[in-house]
Amino acid sequence: MQPSSLGGIPWLSSILATQNFVQSVVLSPGRGDDLSECMRPLDALVLFEDGSVVLVSEREADALQGLIWQHSHCRAISRAPVLMQLCYARAALQGGEPLLLAQKLDSPYMRSGLLRSFTLTCLTNLLLFDGHTMYTHSSIAGSTSKRTASAAFQHLQQLVLGKRKAAEELASLRGKLRMLPRSDLELASDGGSMEV
Repeated sequence: MQPSSLGGIPWLSSILATQNFVQSVVLSPGRGDDLSECMRPLDALVLFEDGSVVLVSEREADALQGLIWQHSHCRAISRAPVLMQLCYARAALQGGEPLLLAQKLDSPYMRSGLLRSFTLTCLTNLLLFDGHTMYTHSSIAGSTSKRTASAAFQHLQQLVLGKRKAAEELASLRGKLRMLPRSDLELASDGGSMEV
């Protein structure tokens, strides 16, 4: 991934992507292989029981969902992966109703406990890759001390502390640079202090 400052972020190795997700465009000859400015927005993901995640394109997610519904009469396998969208994954970790927010790949029905392997660390990596700038719950947005004490902020800071340039470049690549000032991402990359 370009620019090179993004390579300094300790991304989780358990997050993978399909070739279709990564190769969103075919570059013209002589342009090199830098796809950074053509990155897909992160939307659909497949979560496995061991906590690993595969990012899929919208078309792949649609195809997977079609297969689920075509084979809904088949016997469910407890170890089947879960198809979900990033926004619903975030809601599930923030107290949402996971049974309504995800779908097993072998059945259109979910049982409780299937999302146990999805962690805040993984979510933080995914949100950062997608260029998000706010990670804490909106109810504490006005309090810097509460924001920096939150678990979401702590996970973010482990990824970007001292990496302000990488934070700016990632937000810029995702078209979210204007949201960086006074955000959790700016605060975490600057060490947790905000000058007023």
